[in-house]
Amino acid sequence: MDPMVRKVVRIGIPLGDSYAMGPGKADLLEAIQVLAEVRVQEGEPLENALRRFKRKVQQEDIIKEVKRHSYYLKPGEKKRVKAALARKRNRKKARKEAD
Repeated sequence: MDPMVRKVVRIGIPLGDSYAMGPGKADLLEAIQVLAEVRVQEGEPLENALRRFKRKVQQEDIIKEVKRHSYYLKPGEKKRVKAALARKRNRKKARKEAD
C-alpha cells in the first residue's frame, strides 16, 4: 500500500449466497465485490474524500444497479417496464422537438 494513503473508503455488495457461507469473516470478505473505492491521501480531509466517493458512486450508477438487482422481475414484466421507459423517452423527445 502507498505510504501516503491513510484509509480506503469502499462500497461493496455480497456476491451470491454469501450469508450461508458460515460465521467466518474471511469467507464473507471474499464474497464481497468492491464496486467503488477512494483512497484518502495523507492530510486530506475526510469530507473531501467522501465527496469524491459520492461523485464516483453517482457517476458509475452503482445505486441504480443495486436497486435494479434488489428484486426479481419476470421476463414479461421486464419487457413491459422497458417498453414503458421507451414510451416515456419518446414523449419527452417529442416534447423537446415541439418547443
